[in-house]
Amino acid sequence: MVIKINALDTLFFRDGKPFARGEETWADGLFPPYPSVLYGALRSAYFSEHPNELRLANRDGDPTRAFRITNFYLTVDDHAFFPLPLDLVKKKGAKRDEMLIPLSRKEIEGAVSSCRTPELLYYEGDDPVEVVEDGLLADYELINYLAGKTNDLVYQRISDYLTLEPKVGIGRDITTRTAEEGLLYRVGMQRLSPRREICKTPQTLSLIVAFEGPEIAESGFLRLGGEGKGAVYEQTNEISLSADKFALKNNRFKIVLITPAIFEKGWLPSWLDEDTLSGKKDNISLKLIAGAVGRFRSIGGFDMVNKCPKPMYRAVPAGSVYYFEVQDTTSTVEETEAALIETFHGKPISDYEEMSAQGFGIAILGRLP
Repeated sequence: MVIKINALDTLFFRDGKPFARGEETWADGLFPPYPSVLYGALRSAYFSEHPNELRLANRDGDPTRAFRITNFYLTVDDHAFFPLPLDLVKKKGAKRDEMLIPLSRKEIEGAVSSCRTPELLYYEGDDPVEVVEDGLLADYELINYLAGKTNDLVYQRISDYLTLEPKVGIGRDITTRTAEEGLLYRVGMQRLSPRREICKTPQTLSLIVAFEGPEIAESGFLRLGGEGKGAVYEQTNEISLSADKFALKNNRFKIVLITPAIFEKGWLPSWLDEDTLSGKKDNISLKLIAGAVGRFRSIGGFDMVNKCPKPMYRAVPAGSVYYFEVQDTTSTVEETEAALIETFHGKPISDYEEMSAQGFGIAILGRLP
């Protein structure tokens, strides 16, 4: 099932920074939310339709444990957008209409470097470049990128489609209902609509979630994020990224994360050896040759049953790119390509099954230029 979610009010999704009562006064929001937020919203929607099964929540026989998020992206007036791959950069201070620049690769054998991969991504020009921190790539641009056509790509920014509406409040004494000293706080609420200086005509930023598991109503209401703000959802069609144009080039390919991934070894999947950077995934022998990996994201949550914070994970951010080389030469190229598509394309590759079910680590395959 695939649903489109539209907010009815401002939304607030917390990052991993502390925001303890009386200790922290400033809370910044993030967008888009982590897949676990939407996973929780789906579970709540199911239980609201089946209240007699609420007693099974987080216990044996919990029907919502069968939910699996299989895709997550944004749309602006039905145009799909995905996280910008981090091997695409822009010139520092460049105007918005300038094209993205693909990074090149070169071997670093014999060089003194903290980089553990045999190849390094770099910019061939002389001008300083930078990563687009909140970049988005339209689906048709991403299809070209995955086909190896990395020139003439144009990006968007998530912040262009959000309007910041901070909320200021103060804690109150639970008995007297009067303000308490030292409990003034500010929360960065966001409205899912573009700023007027960016877009003169109304546009709607929506969340698209594809999932498997128990059925929910074709349309309805959800509660999202801090304060449980309201949102409506309706069934829609999925815009999927086909692997039809995927092909190996000199036995090499790339994997792009469209949702954050959680690995046991930090930035490295558990099936790769930390020294050789080689390993097997579903009997496919691979070696990591390069990567464009962003700063880690702290992902946690709150356990409603045990009334305590969930364990905090460090996640590889969406948009991170891994370059691999196929080591197994016993299969034909066509067989290897089919196996790679079956193993990676559109599949969650996080090391923890629970996090994969929540939609962490959804990957797509791309060919090299």
